[in-house]
Amino acid sequence: MDYKKAVEAALKGNESAFSALYESTQRDMYYIALKYMKNEEDAMDVLQDSYIKAWQSLATLKDPASFRAWFGRIVANTAKNALAKKRPMLFSQLEGENDEGEQFALDIEDEKSEFQPERSYTQKETQELVHELIDSLSDEQRLCILMYHLDDQSIKDIAETFGISENTVKSRLLYGRKAIKAKAEELQKKGYQLYTVAPVVLFLYLLDSEKASTVFAATANAVMQAQKTGILESAKASGSGAGAAESSAAGHGTETVSHSGSSGSASRPGGSPSSSGNTGRTAVSAGRKVGQTAVKQAFIHTAAGKAAAV
Repeated sequence: MDYKKAVEAALKGNESAFSALYESTQRDMYYIALKYMKNEEDAMDVLQDSYIKAWQSLATLKDPASFRAWFGRIVANTAKNALAKKRPMLFSQLEGENDEGEQFALDIEDEKSEFQPERSYTQKETQELVHELIDSLSDEQRLCILMYHLDDQSIKDIAETFGISENTVKSRLLYGRKAIKAKAEELQKKGYQLYTVAPVVLFLYLLDSEKASTVFAATANAVMQAQKTGILESAKASGSGAGAAESSAAGHGTETVSHSGSSGSASRPGGSPSSSGNTGRTAVSAGRKVGQTAVKQAFIHTAAGKAAAV
């Protein structure tokens, strides 16, 4: 996928370019949002809001070739804001959280080594293990672990996205890895047959296996197809606004939205909010409702769905 060409075409109002950007990111980002939020409805909300923010602020993207990483930060930031509404102190820089300071030695490389398992877990076993390991992490740890390991975001980018120091990110990665290790040891004592590899490597293998499973594929495709029209409608509504923002940024040398996507909204000259966001949200909200029905219909046609029905 040539993101640079796609973004440049989208900024000129090319609808097929918006569609290409959506198609190339929707499934992976839906899975990541699902792991961030831990429930389907919230993940769908996060993803629809993320696409609307991305369309509105597309003209402010400094490096079009980095669209996927940029959009990943928007998804993470939108998830953080959604979680923070439930817990106002979430992701604040708490005193004492960083006691170990510069002494952190993450030694991440061993966790990113190639892993070829001798056997495969069943879909049910994979889902059980992913659920157990995800639940062992706090919200702060979970988003940092997933951004770093699953979405390949740098420590610097994670720190900028959440407005915290790089040491705090390292702290959350360190304690998140310890939590995963402790949970893996607990699961082994309960009788789960785990591989003799680093716990985070096993965790990433399980995430990849779950994402590739037929159950996730069926539900994700149903959700994404049902939401596609609404999300692309929001892109069409934001198209002229993106072009205007591009011209404004070129003429004044400023950006209307931060590169990390933390603001996630665009404004018209004079400070009045853009109506394109509201138009897009209405369309996507309708798509999400259709998507929820589609998910149920897709699931019931899978082997797991038929077994559950029985």
